[in-house]
Amino acid sequence: MSWAQVWSDDLSGAAELAQAWSRRAQVLVDVRLAEAATEPGAEAGRAVWDLDIRHLRGETLTRRLSTLMAGAGSARLALKLDSQLRGPVRDYAEALLGSGRPVVLCAAHPALGRITEGGVQRVPGARPRSLGAVFAGLDHHHVGEDHARVNELSARGLPALITADVTSVTALAGLATYCRSDPAIITAGSAEFLAEVLAGSEPAEAATDDLVPDPIQLFAVLGTHDAVTAGQLDALREGGETVVLTAGPTADVSSAIAALLAALERGDHAVVHLPAEVGAPGELEAAWDRLLAIAEATLDRAPARTTLLLSGGHTARRVLERAGIDHLSTTGAASQALAHLRTPAGRDVITKPGSYGARALLHDLVLTTASASPLR
Repeated sequence: MSWAQVWSDDLSGAAELAQAWSRRAQVLVDVRLAEAATEPGAEAGRAVWDLDIRHLRGETLTRRLSTLMAGAGSARLALKLDSQLRGPVRDYAEALLGSGRPVVLCAAHPALGRITEGGVQRVPGARPRSLGAVFAGLDHHHVGEDHARVNELSARGLPALITADVTSVTALAGLATYCRSDPAIITAGSAEFLAEVLAGSEPAEAATDDLVPDPIQLFAVLGTHDAVTAGQLDALREGGETVVLTAGPTADVSSAIAALLAALERGDHAVVHLPAEVGAPGELEAAWDRLLAIAEATLDRAPARTTLLLSGGHTARRVLERAGIDHLSTTGAASQALAHLRTPAGRDVITKPGSYGARALLHDLVLTTASASPLR
């Protein structure tokens, strides 16, 4: 089974899917940043492409996906979207249906308590979302627990949106099996669902060892500084020396770079983040300009042992673009919802969804020895 096109609507999602796919199938998976000059080709290989489309809406989004689908031809397609249904998910579904093919959408991630039950997406701490309401106006069929109906509906050869109840890992695997059986189906949803679909299509191959260094020193670039992030930074400080700087709209870029590099040379952790609040509208972009300038120069001169941590898909995308990095690869290290990747130059990169994780997340991360996995 050939998966020529595997896409994500943002970079942290692409990284999460790549790691989940890599972990399940024990293969190396690339993460690539799609641009006009480097869009996924007809044979994209074992890669997840970040389309950076979560901020798009309406006709602009439809044109982007329509162009990509036309280029993919009859290839199997998969689109990773947010398991909390954040972003323009209805627009995604409508655009995918424009291909004339059936679409199976499953945002469930049971291991994190994110389930679909009774046609409602339920996420701990968030408001339940009725799939009927989210996808109102589309040719939407919810099959409940009767997953066999997926193939009955897809066999009609019509563009229908199909959803299902998924409340367990077993149910997720079962739904993925039905999706794999029909090459016309476009799959969309959570990283865990798509990884189950993708990994089940992998041929058996011999494995080789890919050793992963311990992520013991962090240079973190954070595009948010909310209460969750602040707590994680406090815990990181408690575990070792950490220099934390704020890249405000008037920050001294040269001084910040010098302070961060000095910390990294000492073996300390270094963090730069946007301020929690900004004033005038232009101040946010001014802060971003300084954050990116500081990140680029610090990363360019950071010791080779330093692991880059990026929080949030938008932050990760902007930092990597500024650094001229357009693809990464999985390494074999595994953490729940944290993707461990590596640049072509050998720099280790960890991405995490913004505002994700318990207070001890970063503290535990730098103390955990990453285990090597046999990858191919």
